[in-house]
Amino acid sequence: MGLDAMRTLDELDSWLADHDDFADCHLAGVSGGGPVTLRLRRTVADGRVPGSPLVFEVHELVAEEVVEFVRPESHSPDHCFEGVAVGEVGDHLCVEVFVPDRLYLAARSFTARHVGTERTTVPPHVVEHQFTVLTLPDGGFWIERVGALVGEEVVWRAHGSGARAPGLDPDGCFLQTATALDSTLGGVWCTRGASTTTFSRTFSRTFPRTDAASALWHAVRVVAAEAGSVRTGNCVLTPEDWLRHVETGELPPVERLVNGLPR
Repeated sequence: MGLDAMRTLDELDSWLADHDDFADCHLAGVSGGGPVTLRLRRTVADGRVPGSPLVFEVHELVAEEVVEFVRPESHSPDHCFEGVAVGEVGDHLCVEVFVPDRLYLAARSFTARHVGTERTTVPPHVVEHQFTVLTLPDGGFWIERVGALVGEEVVWRAHGSGARAPGLDPDGCFLQTATALDSTLGGVWCTRGASTTTFSRTFSRTFPRTDAASALWHAVRVVAAEAGSVRTGNCVLTPEDWLRHVETGELPPVERLVNGLPR
């Protein structure tokens, strides 16, 4: 376990530069009461699909002559921060990082040590409020099939408006039950690409509300299995596996989750 003692800003900067300034890093732990230790977990190999390698290098940055320590009010080991900022004030060095709240540490010297390497694989994850069908059925398909499943008329609408005329492109429109048009502004949000159809239960981060009833959202997800394979999170599911996930929450084995995904 190598030790690097640092008393100057150049030495601290050099150590950070050797580790890419700990960009896209996690603060795995922080301890105080005398020396303050920051346990930094840096991703060095990050596959994007389920089952691909995921490698972390773990380092500890120890402040042994602490001048000031502002512990963050909120700290999540899962929070990925952009990097470690350092500076110099008088005769001491300063370290600042947001995890997600601000952590500030000032000391006359720091010691860094490499703790070890952690190896695992990328776990599968899905996004429950959004999915993409890897096909492009027309708008009429969704109206007919979703309507049949919920047992009432379903229409396309622009935000806050009434039903659109049949046959128009549903890109950027909402799927909604006709009975809910007067009491809602949206529905299930739809966008279309060159060969994909994406549905979201929320409009956007700036418009997080949803006007889609649970039964409508469930029906859209079920009908998606009739259209083709589905991509959600870092997974691609066959129609059969997607339907099973919608009904039970289960995911298939990892090897069935990566078809069509870039490595």
